[in-house]
Amino acid sequence: MEMLTVSTKGQITIPARFRKRYGIKAGDKVFTEGHDTGFFIKKPVDIFALEGFLSGVHIPDDEEDLLTPEMGRQIMERE
Repeated sequence: MEMLTVSTKGQITIPARFRKRYGIKAGDKVFTEGHDTGFFIKKPVDIFALEGFLSGVHIPDDEEDLLTPEMGRQIMERE
């Protein structure tokens, strides 16, 4: 855990080791998520890295917006 200083503009600097570890570069967008004890800074998921994640999982045409428990199990077994 590191102590960060908040600037007069309300800004903080993400330590270099975290920027390097998580691939955060100048100009990148990040999310903040609040919790009871503070907040988190998250890098968005690269949707292109997920390409093919659901390949082989059949989703019936009339239920294309639903993910059944069986489909969830199929996905989890592939990981």
